[in-house]
Amino acid sequence: CVLVDYARSFSAHVGADSESAAYSGYVTQALSYIDAHFSRPELTVREIAQAVGVSADYLSRQFHKALGIAAQEYLKRYRFARAMALLQADVPVGQAAKEVGFHSLCHFSREFKKEMGVTPSQYRKQYAMGVMQSMAMMPNEQKAAALDAAVKKFTPEQFGTYYDEVLEFS
Repeated sequence: CVLVDYARSFSAHVGADSESAAYSGYVTQALSYIDAHFSRPELTVREIAQAVGVSADYLSRQFHKALGIAAQEYLKRYRFARAMALLQADVPVGQAAKEVGFHSLCHFSREFKKEMGVTPSQYRKQYAMGVMQSMAMMPNEQKAAALDAAVKKFTPEQFGTYYDEVLEFS
């Protein structure tokens, strides 16, 4: 995941201060925990903090200090980025919602629209239209390769890119 890599890089550049290294270590552990457990609807900052051995308040402060966003905000963004990838791969909206940790399709759709400015179905249509429009501009030999690339499975390393592109798109 891009942010996990960022946290590791941050850890390496924190300096010799062992207390600072411990702070960033907690954040790195938290990012890894989120990556492994994001699909569980009941995942909370308190649980993440417990898993890395600190209080929720302490983790939240260190998370914000290291990454500039709250742990809860990161979890939300991470889930939506994974949902966008699933929608791009034509996974049904209800299934995408469950796979990224939402019990309710209605709640997922409402939160997705609030965050992205479009419903999950509208996002899928806009993504498909964007793929088709950009393919129309390509020489024929590149179209097959572009289509293959468009349907490849999402990887955590692409999280930041997907999220940033959608924010610019909407």
